[in-house]
Amino acid sequence: MSKKIFVDLSRHSLLSLEPGNSILLQENHVPAIRFAAHISHFTGAPLECEANGTTVAEIIHDLDQRFDGLASYLLHENGTLRQHVNVFIDNRLIADRDKLMDDVSSAREVVIMQALSGG
Repeated sequence: MSKKIFVDLSRHSLLSLEPGNSILLQENHVPAIRFAAHISHFTGAPLECEANGTTVAEIIHDLDQRFDGLASYLLHENGTLRQHVNVFIDNRLIADRDKLMDDVSSAREVVIMQALSGG
C-alpha cells in the first residue's frame, strides 16, 4: 500500500532524493521581522511577521509586496534608507544604508524602527 505525504514547500527546499525514494528536506531560514508601533500604525504592517530575502533590500521588497506603500515609507525615491529609519539585524545597526545589502540569511530577527523627534 502506498502513502501520500504532503509537504508545505513554502518553508522548505528540496535538497536531495535519497535511494528508496526518501526525500531530504531542509527548512528555509526566515527571520522574524519586527516593526516599531509607529511604522505599523502608518503602513498597516503587523508588529511582527516574516519575510523572504537574503539582504535588507530583498526583505523590504518582499514586505512591500504584501504591505503596499511600506517601501516608500522607509526609503527615499532613490532606494536609500530614510534618515530617521533604522534597521537592526540581531541587535546590530545595518552598515549599508544606501544599497541595503546587509546579509540577513542567518539572522534571527530584523527590527525596523523610526526615530521620533520633537519637543
